[in-house]
Amino acid sequence: MLRERLAPSAVAERVSDLGREAAGALQTVPHDLVEIVRKARTDRLQIQFVHRNLEHFVQEMDRSSNRLSFAVVIAALIVGSSFIFQSSAGPHVFGYPALGLGGYLVAAFLGIWLAIGILRSGRL
Repeated sequence: MLRERLAPSAVAERVSDLGREAAGALQTVPHDLVEIVRKARTDRLQIQFVHRNLEHFVQEMDRSSNRLSFAVVIAALIVGSSFIFQSSAGPHVFGYPALGLGGYLVAAFLGIWLAIGILRSGRL
């Protein structure tokens, strides 16, 4: 069986078959290229691709961007409350500006909520 497969006539036949296939493919290439250029010129060229496992990536990006946005809001609350504390503006509670104290409390609550969410996911 090995002799038959490696015999010069069998090898020549396989090479001949491959040559015919290559010649057929080369004959269709110019027509295909003309077709592609024609479609590109008339704005009808469409390229379609299939993505796999992109849903998980989108979910992770969504989760990350939500956490980042949440952290920015918390930071803004802390900075704003610090400005209010420095200026001592508005009504005071226990000698501290009420609006600044409220901002700190909201920031603390949101910060703890964010930390619990991160710790619950198991990934820092």
